[in-house]
Amino acid sequence: HPGKGRGAFFLFQVDMTDAADPLIQTPPFVPGTDTVWWIPRQPLYYAVYGLPWPGEYPRVLELTDPDQDMIYEGTLTLNGPTYNGWLYNYAYANATDLIHEGPGGPGSPVNQGDARVRFVGQTGARMFVTPWTMPLDEWSNDVLPEEDHPDGWIDNVKEIPGNPQTYSLEQNYPNPFNPSTTIRFSVPEQGIVTLKVFNLLGEQVATLINSELAQGSYEIDFKGANYSSGIYFYTLKAGNFISSKKMILLK
Repeated sequence: HPGKGRGAFFLFQVDMTDAADPLIQTPPFVPGTDTVWWIPRQPLYYAVYGLPWPGEYPRVLELTDPDQDMIYEGTLTLNGPTYNGWLYNYAYANATDLIHEGPGGPGSPVNQGDARVRFVGQTGARMFVTPWTMPLDEWSNDVLPEEDHPDGWIDNVKEIPGNPQTYSLEQNYPNPFNPSTTIRFSVPEQGIVTLKVFNLLGEQVATLINSELAQGSYEIDFKGANYSSGIYFYTLKAGNFISSKKMILLK
């Protein structure tokens, strides 16, 4: 669904760790040698931006690994219409495309398979949040995420009655929890709000909110069905306010 926008920036990121494992992916991904590509799969994308259909093996956005941690990322910059939903997948190939054999035979890049769907946060009808960071994808040879609204889509946030004068982050309830828990917070003024979840090692595992919110009190559910049992931390950032709390997932 295209909407109006100027200078929209969307960050895509994928963990290529599994792609480098020869027991998971054949031929395996070779860091430092192979190039990772993000590939949109809806013809409307090409039609709106006046781009020719790229053919059987398209390459649109080249991803890089700036931190050398196997997390490849790239920013898609769009001037003009933007989208609230993206249909896409990933691929990788040698610079010469000669040593890899993908589904199309010798010389074709190795594609991740069926495309996935991710959605952009919105502040209203045809009003999309930018810059917007997509949830971290993981390379998967055959199993892809369900095609639903990802963590961070603004419609997951419910406003609750209140006229807060201070920032606050409440303890999630229930805690411990399984399979989901509710997190409540308040912001006294309009601004960009992020709510992220981290594991015990400090690694980010989910972005629940990355949107501009009006003054108010809110709640959001964190679903733990796809996560392992253990201790997690959730951190709210809004203005100069930062607060973190601990929650426990028990399965």
